[in-house]
Amino acid sequence: VYKSINYAGTWTAMGVTGLPTTSFYIRGVGVAASNVNVVGLVANGGRVFLTSNGVTSWTAATTLPNHGSSLSKVAFDPTNPAIVYVTSVAADATKNHIWKSTDSGATWTTIDGTGLPTGAPVNTVKVDPNSSSTVYVGTHFGVYRSVDGGATWARFGTGMPLVNVDDIYISADSTLVRAASFGRGFWQLN
Repeated sequence: VYKSINYAGTWTAMGVTGLPTTSFYIRGVGVAASNVNVVGLVANGGRVFLTSNGVTSWTAATTLPNHGSSLSKVAFDPTNPAIVYVTSVAADATKNHIWKSTDSGATWTTIDGTGLPTGAPVNTVKVDPNSSSTVYVGTHFGVYRSVDGGATWARFGTGMPLVNVDDIYISADSTLVRAASFGRGFWQLN
């Protein structure tokens, strides 16, 4: 993991204490907006590592239940860095694809049940900057939104086709959501 504090003018390597030294591939990195010293990464083998000391050292989170090894993203609640979300793109309908921890990765709850297409790979997750209970995910079948912290989900975006959504942006005032798709351009939802 590398960090830049001058808009990518220069980069500094972060600490590796606590990370595996062989057969280790980082698949995604996330930083808590409320505390930039809290960082998470997802790696091959379904592994999650977290730090709260500005990436001096890492701690392995507990194993995600029923994961398919293909983790994609890690994201944090905008006001509480102990609330962590992890997603997976595992091509296996018998595996879960999104988890939530409310205790910094000590325990995990699967939250891809009600409303998400069964077995749909989840590329990314974003929490609304003004409402911790509103969570968006980009799946292989469009954008889905939960307004109850991941307990239930509904398709989001009238007129948006069932496209593979790779990334989501939410404006600081929560008035618009932008979705970047694979091969179908960008979509803006007001």
